Amino acid sequence: MSILLTFLIQLLVFIGFMIFFAARGNEIRPNIGLLVTPVIILNVCLLGVGFGCIVSALTTRYRDLQMALGFGMQLWMYASCIFYSSASVPDHLRWILKLNPVVPLVENFRNAFLGSGSVNYQDVVMSTATALAVFFVGVLIFHQVEKDFADTI
Repeated sequence: MSILLTFLIQLLVFIGFMIFFAARGNEIRPNIGLLVTPVIILNVCLLGVGFGCIVSALTTRYRDLQMALGFGMQLWMYASCIFYSSASVPDHLRWILKLNPVVPLVENFRNAFLGSGSVNYQDVVMSTATALAVFFVGVLIFHQVEKDFADTI
């Protein structure tokens, strides 16, 4: 819950910067896709909890996974179109981006707030289905491993 509060504070700062840059004449055109923002935030929360359950269940059994987790998270950030747009990726490699469930969330969030493109509602539906699947699989794995936590820790 505290992370969501931190996100909301950062979102207010982001909106303040958007207003500042728009007042200076930069082209920032938020669009109707802003209405999808709560769905995107919910998807990010579901993915976070789902992957968190999976990783925590695995780290009880495989302790070395903790060491690789930070490196893996950095790689995932670079593979998620945070610092670049998916339009800058060559067409023959875009199928790789489709495998990452975070890419449509980041792209649609960017398009909704900055107006750099239109929100792809099909991607929002697919990412919602993926987030729900990851969440339920994570909870199931966690529930299975939870019985043996005391023995493995």
